[in-house]
Amino acid sequence: MALWLISYDISDNRLRREAVRALADAGAVRVQESVFEGWFDHRGIAALRLELAGIIDPATDSVCAWPLTGQSVTRRIGSSAPPARAPSHWIV
Repeated sequence: MALWLISYDISDNRLRREAVRALADAGAVRVQESVFEGWFDHRGIAALRLELAGIIDPATDSVCAWPLTGQSVTRRIGSSAPPARAPSHWIV
């Protein structure tokens, strides 16, 4: 599991709201107006990528995602802490 930084540039308001909902539903946390962070494994980020690809208009919009390394996370300056890591298992 890795911490991913995801940003978007989506021109249509309705599509932007759908993308924001998809990101939030996937567990990503908004850190700026069009920037989210979230912990994803390979399968999770691939599923999110497919979902977002189905939402945006590729002729006018873009979504970018970058995995952050441990060094990237520790270089953060300011009060915003990375989102808590999602549990890797559940005990019910």
